Amino acid sequence: MRRPTQSPRGGSHVLLCGIALWGSVLAQTARAQTIEEDRRQNQSVLDLERPGYEPRTLKLGDVMLLPELDVGATYNSNIYAAHVDRRDDIVTSIQPRVSIRKDEGRFQWLGELSGDIRRYASNSRENSESYGAAGTFKALLSQELTISGTAGYQRAVENRADPEVRQNPTLGPPLFDMLTGKLEMKLTGSRIGFSLKGEAEKYDFVSRINDDRAFTSYRGTARLSYRLSPMLDGYAQVYVNQRDFRLRAPTTGASRDGRTIGGLIGVQVNPGGKLRGEIGAGVFRYKPESSLFRSFSGFALEGALIYSLRPRTALILDVFSGDVATVRNGASGRIDRSARLTVQQEIRHNLIASAALRYRQTRYRGIDSRLNTFSGDLDVEYLLNRHLALALTGQYSKRTGGSAPDRFDRTRIGVALRMRY
Repeated sequence: MRRPTQSPRGGSHVLLCGIALWGSVLAQTARAQTIEEDRRQNQSVLDLERPGYEPRTLKLGDVMLLPELDVGATYNSNIYAAHVDRRDDIVTSIQPRVSIRKDEGRFQWLGELSGDIRRYASNSRENSESYGAAGTFKALLSQELTISGTAGYQRAVENRADPEVRQNPTLGPPLFDMLTGKLEMKLTGSRIGFSLKGEAEKYDFVSRINDDRAFTSYRGTARLSYRLSPMLDGYAQVYVNQRDFRLRAPTTGASRDGRTIGGLIGVQVNPGGKLRGEIGAGVFRYKPESSLFRSFSGFALEGALIYSLRPRTALILDVFSGDVATVRNGASGRIDRSARLTVQQEIRHNLIASAALRYRQTRYRGIDSRLNTFSGDLDVEYLLNRHLALALTGQYSKRTGGSAPDRFDRTRIGVALRMRY
């Protein structure tokens, strides 16, 4: 690792002076947002207040506790997302969750604990237990300066429909551990805003046959924004993403580490009208560490926009285009492009629904393989009272392209009882 030329004391002094200078330039009319305000701005139609059906909260001083429990059963027509020799099954799931938060004062935090116990009626090898913990904090240092961060751990089950998954039913579900961390600084004024964000993610698979898939990702992002109008900000963003794999390529011994540098120009629509969210487009350049792989460039796109047709109706568009990690044999890189359109609707005061259409294209470089996945999702929830809700869920997925083992289609239909305190 390259060492800085400045001493830690000198570097901190320069950073603090820079922050102070920037803060003096920014106007004093802006105000840092609290965790609760952030949550309300991004609140789903499904989570809006409904008089008579609001779940209770346990309050210990200025700390709130929100326990939840979902119990459900789902029919899966193709549990291994296989092209041939398909197996269907009924999966029972028990999902407890607890949220603890303090959203008052200058220092606020949110903690979450969750779990998922899955049991298959016929294919007991697929039984699994996953769990996780995450914490978020926000420090409101002034009206213009906010420091926030998150940290989390999750023992997760890999989706059998993932393009990189290694299907081996005799070994049970692919389990992996994920560690994540993020630290962000935001300076916001009436016209100009600036943010710096650092993120780290570590993926470690439980089974040794997936050791070559273990990697750590580091990402740094800087954004400069300018207030174009009370409802609209323009921004320019640059980022660097470094991926370090635990093992080299098994066939060639080449390093699979690589670095991506990219930039986006976009707009952010501030809350207050029918449209909110942000979207940006640009380019990226991927440079592998090994000379056996070739560098490549591509189109970058990131964004999520929410359009509220009415107070209880929303359209949500999520889009992405960029490079992602891959260990596929012969591939020098992977580019994913995805889009999801979701409709959320309150049909009646105690009947809410969400439907989504999704598309993802996975394209590998170095080998002739392009996968197209189409999906549709439906979730209808009937609130029985403030504590109980009955939900019906459905999903259909179909993947085309590539070789025969890459193609599949499957249907999932489920029912769940959702309990809130």
